[in-house]
Amino acid sequence: EGWMPSTPAACVGPTTAACCEAAGGYPALVGSGGAEALVDALGVHLETDVVVFPHASATDPNVIDRLAQMCQLTHGIAYRTAILAPADAPVDAVVFTSPSTVRGWLSARSLDGLVIAAL
Repeated sequence: EGWMPSTPAACVGPTTAACCEAAGGYPALVGSGGAEALVDALGVHLETDVVVFPHASATDPNVIDRLAQMCQLTHGIAYRTAILAPADAPVDAVVFTSPSTVRGWLSARSLDGLVIAAL
């Protein structure tokens, strides 16, 4: 907690904004529809010429290109999603929390006969 500077941050959603605030940051813009929508909102609200964009390795390159057209952009991969196969234990239901959890499941198991939920 408290390690983030007070530089205004654009956060992709309320959960990211809450984490930003908990770290001492200032979420000046909070999106609600993913990276593309956040870039749209930034186009209206951007009050600086310099933007730093730490992102996932799987970030859509169009998002990076659009940001680079709007400002002086510094960006880099901050994390990579690891696709892991689930354990081979019997289950009746599975809850997916992201596209990568679906890919991980399908890398080793079938969905046949399961109750499926997605968040």
